[in-house]
Amino acid sequence: MSITDFFDRGCSLNGQSDAFVMDDQRWSFGEAFGITSKIAHALVSLGLPKETKVAVLSDNHPLSWMCVLGLWRAGFTWVPLNPRGSILEQQQLLQGFDVEVLFFQKGFAPVVEQLHAQCTQLRQLICIDGSIQGCKALPEWTANLPGTPPAINCSPDDLAAIMPTGG
Repeated sequence: MSITDFFDRGCSLNGQSDAFVMDDQRWSFGEAFGITSKIAHALVSLGLPKETKVAVLSDNHPLSWMCVLGLWRAGFTWVPLNPRGSILEQQQLLQGFDVEVLFFQKGFAPVVEQLHAQCTQLRQLICIDGSIQGCKALPEWTANLPGTPPAINCSPDDLAAIMPTGG
């Protein structure tokens, strides 16, 4: 059983019920299932190997968590970043764990610009809530992709996360 199986169970029980609620925004299990599946397809299309390290730099936001579910659907490994951490701390985590893909909120664009200059192993930058020059915008990046999960086989021994921080 994979981590996404728990989320998918909620979707199968009642896909119309709320999975995520933030302020006046709501995402049903069905909507979130589609978004996470599209993210997984977009990640798989990068041609990177299973267990590729992916980080998310964001304040608490449902789309951030959907990015994590999507990267797990793609068979990738999550490296959480603390949004209150220093640039040096973020750089050390990204470099130390060979993170190749970074999802981020637009508010972190100045930090991401510095990190990208210092972390040459970063192959793809995806802004989850806006358009930033030189980065993919999540809605456009995933727009024409299937809303069903890619056929990825994850085994219980696959690396799902490296938890250097609680951020």
